[in-house]
Amino acid sequence: MIVALMVGVVLGALIVGLGMLAALSRARVRATELDGAVAALRTDNEALRVQQGQARALDDVLQPVRDSLESL
Repeated sequence: MIVALMVGVVLGALIVGLGMLAALSRARVRATELDGAVAALRTDNEALRVQQGQARALDDVLQPVRDSLESL
């Protein structure tokens, strides 16, 4: 009877341990996915900063033309 109880406890612990390993594995996969999403957002953010800088530079170049057209 005690042996059966010990076997049950050991089997229960193994099942819980396997469940925890599976959950940890899923969490690692999700973390990797999120790392990829963060990297993509950083890349997009940098591209937007470059575009914003180009738009400002173009605006600076076109401002004298706007001023001349307004004075006409």
